[in-house]
Amino acid sequence: MQTVRHLEATRTGSVRTSAVTGFMSRHLRSLTIATAWALLLSGMCASEAKADCSWLNGETTENYTFNIPTLSISRDAAVGTVVYAAPVQPANPPSANFATCSGNVPANRTVTGGAQVSANPYTFATNVPGIGIQFFDEYGGARRFWGAGSQEIYNGQWTWGGTMLGVQVVITGQVATGTISGALVGTFKLGSLTVANLRVTSASVTASTCSVATQALAVTLPTVSPSAFQNVGSTAGSQPVSISLNCGASNARVYITLTDNTSPTNTSSILSLKPGSSAQGVGLQILSGGIPVNFGVDSAAAGNLNQWFVGTASGGSMNIPLTVRYIKTSTPVSAGTVGGVATFTMSYQ
Repeated sequence: MQTVRHLEATRTGSVRTSAVTGFMSRHLRSLTIATAWALLLSGMCASEAKADCSWLNGETTENYTFNIPTLSISRDAAVGTVVYAAPVQPANPPSANFATCSGNVPANRTVTGGAQVSANPYTFATNVPGIGIQFFDEYGGARRFWGAGSQEIYNGQWTWGGTMLGVQVVITGQVATGTISGALVGTFKLGSLTVANLRVTSASVTASTCSVATQALAVTLPTVSPSAFQNVGSTAGSQPVSISLNCGASNARVYITLTDNTSPTNTSSILSLKPGSSAQGVGLQILSGGIPVNFGVDSAAAGNLNQWFVGTASGGSMNIPLTVRYIKTSTPVSAGTVGGVATFTMSYQ
């Protein structure tokens, strides 16, 4: 310290100047390092502060609950069918700014509590087989389904501006009877802010079906002579038969598919003869309303090839009248036995 005071007083002499310079250099180096750390820490704090969102106007998380009524749904309704759309609710606050964001924090719309079963649109499974939920927001006629996760980035103030929020119940597969638990939650977040949670109430679901009164039907055709047939395609020997159903629920749209048991991939209107048949040149047809029915593969899925509409169940018994007949398929027709087996699959849509 004496050297410093003396040098400050005289500011002369190379030794003294060198001593001061050395002191000052050490002092400046220390200051420079400290300053660098301070600036670095300051920069880090500033960066963290920017990359987030904060509430405005005293707003906080909004929770929305949508009531789902008891539902009676056809067991085989087509996948993607909307069976219930809850009344939409206005997002709050409807017009005031509710948050501000900076640092490129993405908006995030997710759904938890169930597996995603579709991304077009985003659909999530409930605990009831065949039943899913879609969450969405709607503005200006455009609907955005929730579930994509991180999406758009907007630095500035956020407002709903009249946006509506909603949910709808959709078919994801063959429906079973059960109770929707309400475990699914649609959530909209901005950074660390949970802006909105969308939930549904629990609801009972009944899968509408009919039971078949007679599982197996035997049809005995009359004996006919080969001479009863003229050209290929001519028919003879018809016999009526009816499939009876007992329908516990009403409004189910009932469909049926007939399948050729001997040739399951047959999609023509002629039933193959089963092994052991000895007649030649003939086949069998099944008619509904006087029109030959084409066969299809065994499936209850909506839209199955050659599935046809029977009618709408009104509760109680329902009959499906059919007719079976011979048809000439080739020349010549030779006498013998004729047998065929067709199965039927009901679909309730």
